[in-house]
Amino acid sequence: MADINALRSELNRMANAQFDTPEFQRLLSVRFTLSRARFYIIHNAFYNKNRRDCWGFVLGASPLDVKKLVWKHKEDELITDKRAGEDHYSLVVRQAAMIGVTAEERSSRRSRSPAFGLLSTPGST
Repeated sequence: MADINALRSELNRMANAQFDTPEFQRLLSVRFTLSRARFYIIHNAFYNKNRRDCWGFVLGASPLDVKKLVWKHKEDELITDKRAGEDHYSLVVRQAAMIGVTAEERSSRRSRSPAFGLLSTPGST
């Protein structure tokens, strides 16, 4: 169990360290206008939806105890986060709607950003 706790600590350290990089410092220092917020949330949804591809590889290459930890963590993100009552991608879609990103914009391939079409909710076009 000490190895698992050490792994958890190291992963937390690494995840938090990304916010100290020049790229994240610049991102977090930019003031959001409505236009910038819309652009950001659309790309954040794309990131949220596609970064999960790597976890299948992690699960396949990991020992069972690590698989269990990853699976439990991903369950909150992909199925239902008990704190929010829905999965994380659905939360991003809801955030997008709150700043005026419409279903039409989410499905339009002719929007200003190619990521607009990637923000559609499951089952919608």
